[in-house]
Amino acid sequence: MAFYIRRLMAMGFKRLRFALLLLPLAAALLWCAATGYQGLNGQDAHDYLRIAREWARAFGGEAWPRMQEHPHGYPLLGALIGATGIGELLALRLISAAALVLAMFALTHVLRFGTNDEVQNASPLLAFIFFGMALSPFLLRQSMAVMSDMAAIASCALAFMQCVRWMDDGRKPRLLWMLLALAVGFSFRLAVAPIAIVLLGWALFHMIDATAGLLLEWSSLLVVAGLFMPSAALMVGLPVEDWSSQNLIRSEHHSDDGYFELSPAQRGVLLLAPVHPGFIPFGIALVPFFRRSDWSDARTQLAATLFISYAVFVGGMPYQNDRVLLLAQPFALVMLWPAFQRAWAWLESRSSLRAVVLACTVVAQVALCVRAISPFVQQARIEREVLTKVVALEPTHVYTHGLGAAAGTYLPGIAVTELWQAEVDRFVAGSVVVAKPFDLEAQWLGLHPQRNWARALEQGAREVETIDGWVLLKVE
Repeated sequence: MAFYIRRLMAMGFKRLRFALLLLPLAAALLWCAATGYQGLNGQDAHDYLRIAREWARAFGGEAWPRMQEHPHGYPLLGALIGATGIGELLALRLISAAALVLAMFALTHVLRFGTNDEVQNASPLLAFIFFGMALSPFLLRQSMAVMSDMAAIASCALAFMQCVRWMDDGRKPRLLWMLLALAVGFSFRLAVAPIAIVLLGWALFHMIDATAGLLLEWSSLLVVAGLFMPSAALMVGLPVEDWSSQNLIRSEHHSDDGYFELSPAQRGVLLLAPVHPGFIPFGIALVPFFRRSDWSDARTQLAATLFISYAVFVGGMPYQNDRVLLLAQPFALVMLWPAFQRAWAWLESRSSLRAVVLACTVVAQVALCVRAISPFVQQARIEREVLTKVVALEPTHVYTHGLGAAAGTYLPGIAVTELWQAEVDRFVAGSVVVAKPFDLEAQWLGLHPQRNWARALEQGAREVETIDGWVLLKVE
């Protein structure tokens, strides 16, 4: 009896330890609830909510929404879950939060076996997932937002898990699960395409010749990725016509997002994500623990191929940001795992330092998480404040740049026109024009948004309010 009691207590303690991975997520959700943040900031979040509500109305007999920019997997799933009575907004937020948990599960499953299929020690693995995913500033931030990023990341992590397990045991059903995970991820974000191509190419060449040499395997995979990634992405609708190898070194860019510049440091983020404080804060500390032998592991080889291929793909586009790069973070973590194990062994041999180092790491990463999430919370608050002022002006029409989707959420029944869509010949009397003039001059000079703003001023629109850079004009 005593044996079974001790075993049950040990099992309970183990599960409690893994439950610690949920603490950062729970704390972040409570913080967002206290500040009133609903995950709605920026155009995309409001667009996803709008599409989810359109799907909910479609379930009641209205016309199905059409795909214009975003894949509908994320909002459709939100509408289905929202139909249970919790509403589309809460459903979309729960999907993002649950996706972080799924991604942690997938990566834990990938790393919990050694190269000889030996179960790894749970303590370093728990710490690695905790610091690398649960308390990753950018990952935690996206799990709070009404965006499809976390859902796509979880799908890619699950597909990677199935591919790795297939390489371990050769069970073909795992490939079917990998394909399903990629298909689901593709319905969330089209940026999954390069990840899918590399995974499929890797699996294909392993099936064709399991005894192929490393050089042949890698060179063949890179040829496949290089030849078919742009064409496959074009077939599924990605804007790869803007892709160019020159964009990898070009500092000035013109695209649908206007004009902007990228410094060499910003370009470097593409390949330095494993040591970027927003992605993997402790990554830089692992550099002394890297060994050439790390690359002999098939998991690491696949993860490195996925990471580099995706970074090159993103770098060739004329626009990128940390949100886009997040899709490659699970693969960067797999690359860091061998070095982390050595660092953990070194730390355990110095018991007097271990508690101090872990405590400092927790404090530092919590601070980085607050720093990463706070701008989202502030942006959402300012958007609501600006549009509340717009409502008070009782406009007949609203012209805006940067708040079109948010206006659709907070200003139902009022016609909204985005200034970037086309030239506006005449602004309607009684309308309100909302934009950030400084951003228009810096990023949109000579383009529709800036030209329309200047035309509104020429037609006698007067400034009535300024809120954190947002200027409200009233057309008389």
